Amino acid sequence: ITPWVPVILSPSVGYPTAGVALAAALAAWVSNGHRGPITATLVSALAAILVALAVIDTRTLRLPDAIVLPFAALLSLGVITAALVGEISTGSALLAFGCLAGGLVTYWVLAVATGGLGYGDVKLAGVMGLGIGLIGWVPALFGTVVLPFALGGFVSIGPRVMIGLAD
Repeated sequence: ITPWVPVILSPSVGYPTAGVALAAALAAWVSNGHRGPITATLVSALAAILVALAVIDTRTLRLPDAIVLPFAALLSLGVITAALVGEISTGSALLAFGCLAGGLVTYWVLAVATGGLGYGDVKLAGVMGLGIGLIGWVPALFGTVVLPFALGGFVSIGPRVMIGLAD
């Protein structure tokens, strides 16, 4: 059995994760409902998946392909569907796919150059670029590059600062 399955299925982790994921999905739906039902559903699903992946990654240091890759495919189909039915423009769909490519390339370069990122992070950056790219390029840049690095820095520096304060 893969190491992330027991983590997310244990009641002590799974129930709170499901609650936070549901709250994130509802908040994303409310804030994106004006964009149309397909787009709001895609952004809501992304919010929920990101919560679950954050918990799995924190506990196992892995981002499972069994979640990330199928979700990437479903998200891609959703973006194409939204464009075909006229909910978003072709330009918006192309922007979203451009953000996917930008996220993949940026994180791949960082993974190769620093070794501090895994390839699960690279794949997830592409998925985040695609989903957040539906909202626009500025939110995609902020949500896939600026915010993750700021939070990662805060999380990694926080314990060091606390240790330094204890000395």
